[in-house]
Amino acid sequence: MYIDAVLFFYVTYVVFEMPGSLLVKKTKPSMLLPLYMLGWSNTCLGTGFMQTVPQFYASRLLIGFFECGMAPALAMTLTTFYTPKEQGRRFYYLYLSVGLAGAFGGLFAYGLLQLDGRAGLEGWRYARMHFGPILTLSDCLQYRWLFIVEGIITIAIAIALWLIMPDSPANAKFLTAEEKELMVLRMRKHAAYTALNERFDKSEVWKCFTDPKIYMSGLIQFFGDVISLGSSTFLPIIIKSFGFATIETQLLLIPVYTWGTAINIGISFWSDKIQSRANFMIPGAVSCIIAYALLISVPQAKRGVLYFSLFFLNPGIYVSRR
Repeated sequence: MYIDAVLFFYVTYVVFEMPGSLLVKKTKPSMLLPLYMLGWSNTCLGTGFMQTVPQFYASRLLIGFFECGMAPALAMTLTTFYTPKEQGRRFYYLYLSVGLAGAFGGLFAYGLLQLDGRAGLEGWRYARMHFGPILTLSDCLQYRWLFIVEGIITIAIAIALWLIMPDSPANAKFLTAEEKELMVLRMRKHAAYTALNERFDKSEVWKCFTDPKIYMSGLIQFFGDVISLGSSTFLPIIIKSFGFATIETQLLLIPVYTWGTAINIGISFWSDKIQSRANFMIPGAVSCIIAYALLISVPQAKRGVLYFSLFFLNPGIYVSRR
């Protein structure tokens, strides 16, 4: 059932990611991002009250649809306020939110376990895995209180974004008049030096398809996404498979994500200081190799060693994808 839920999410996420990215460019991120978040959070809230399997699958399709444009909207906002030399560290902070969400999400889930049974709703209940075509309601993965509380919180954040999120330094309420003028001058200087030209040129498109560096970088990104999304999606199940209980699993997620986040913060400042990425990406890939080698070779009974391997995996993923 869990696998089915993951697949349904990516059906709409993959299909609408490109249109969602283009829509962000044609509209204002300050308008589109809150709309995406509002749709996502309302779907999350509604999932807490679902009663049937089709409702559950529909919620996953909607989550994928609303989430597909959120990352492009955030990225466009960062490129508006910072020059390319300054964007690296800011994008690291954006990616680090995944690690922080994993750490605090595990702690948050543990707290919501205590609401189990309140108002007749489960706090966090894993149903049995089911991979067949026929599903019953008992097969549904029901989070109930987790979906409800997180949905309400995210609705509040979406409303706050609608009120305060700027599209450019000119309408940023948190900047003074002098700061706004300085940022506008910075943007003009950068545009003058780079001579930006967004006219469609067929010859440039053909160069893209014939440039081997594009295929190499795309291949690296593909495999990086495979291990990154695989880890973020299945890490709770991986830890649980070591023989830990559900509550223990949620608590054990916290050190893994916290360690990965701390390492990435340090590497972010270091790589910006020396203006180099490859020097850190290669060791990050080696760290992932060590982690997977341990996970494959160590017997299941040695769950301490298996858990320790995850402290190589998460930092390696974060660093190698920069």
